[in-house]
Amino acid sequence: MWSLLDAAQPIPWADRPLVFRHKYRFWVQPYREEAVTRVSRSPNELLLGSPWEYDVPTCGPAVAGCSREGGLWVHTVRGSMLGKQSIAHLNSHCHAPTCLSTALYACAVGTSLADCNASVGRLVCETRPVYGGSGAPGISGSRFDGPSPPISP
Repeated sequence: MWSLLDAAQPIPWADRPLVFRHKYRFWVQPYREEAVTRVSRSPNELLLGSPWEYDVPTCGPAVAGCSREGGLWVHTVRGSMLGKQSIAHLNSHCHAPTCLSTALYACAVGTSLADCNASVGRLVCETRPVYGGSGAPGISGSRFDGPSPPISP
């Protein structure tokens, strides 16, 4: 039986396969061409890493992107792109517990890519993990509010 446990861990429910169900609800309205704006994927997508996922390296003094913050090693990945397209949808994707945050900034026309950063750009999209046991409003008092790894929204 396939599981997410380590190879050395016994599967405690081998005689009882877990059942997982999804329930989706969709709101549908009649199609009206005048109410639809066509969008397409850009070949200049905002991708960091190896085109879809990124492995976090073990940090040290000579590792690119690594720095000490509050006594801990933190690896930061930065990327930039220049485009003239309109953005219809943005979201970030990262995995807990290694992901501390993701942020996307938009800079004024004329700002060079090298100079576009958090101090001069406008924050457009940000994701931060939610830590159990932290009193976070979205999970406080719920079954997710234990001392646990973070939950990435």
